[in-house]
Amino acid sequence: MAPSFRLSSAPESADEATAHNKEIYDQLRRVAETFPSAPSLIGLPCSRHPDGWYTFTNGVVSSMVIKEHLTARATDIFLTTFPKSSTTWLKALLYSTLHRGTDELVAHSPHQLVPFLESQVFANDRIPDLSSLPSPRLFMTHIPSQSLPDSVAASGCNVVYLCRDPKDCFVSLWHFWNRFMPWDIDEAHRQFCDGARSLGRSGSISSATGGGTSRSRTRCSS
Repeated sequence: MAPSFRLSSAPESADEATAHNKEIYDQLRRVAETFPSAPSLIGLPCSRHPDGWYTFTNGVVSSMVIKEHLTARATDIFLTTFPKSSTTWLKALLYSTLHRGTDELVAHSPHQLVPFLESQVFANDRIPDLSSLPSPRLFMTHIPSQSLPDSVAASGCNVVYLCRDPKDCFVSLWHFWNRFMPWDIDEAHRQFCDGARSLGRSGSISSATGGGTSRSRTRCSS
């Protein structure tokens, strides 16, 4: 069965815990409003994380919540990728490797089995209690290594980093966004190149392999 996530246990009632979590998110949203901004690759504003990388403001806020409230275990596995780098495919491969003999991928999407920390787990004002999840826990993130919780390095957990040719990332991004709104290929290319220059995307890609983030690291290229 696909893993489920619940709000953090606390001495407070469920309503009080929910209100407390929302207060934390609201406070960080106000902080994020003071950060520098820049156009993203799809014409929407991004915020600059204090560690020097850009993403949508909600992602910046979620990353700061994750930094303070996620405690990594030595048995955890973090799949860390740049957007549109064949992440879904590697999710399926990793899950199949860890859970041989199961058929959960027949009934569940890889996104259910390997949750996205910033947009699925720590999102919508949630601070979930992940302590009941059995080991090994498998998570996916686009957060660069320097902005992950300190416990990721301290625990010695495993980090799998996937790198992809930027040209292929662009093609994948263009096809992805065209499912939701028309995006002229020439304009998309201009925004992608401008974004790479102004946001330092190449720095974000390389930073995800920063030294000392795990005891064991696998790098895959496609």
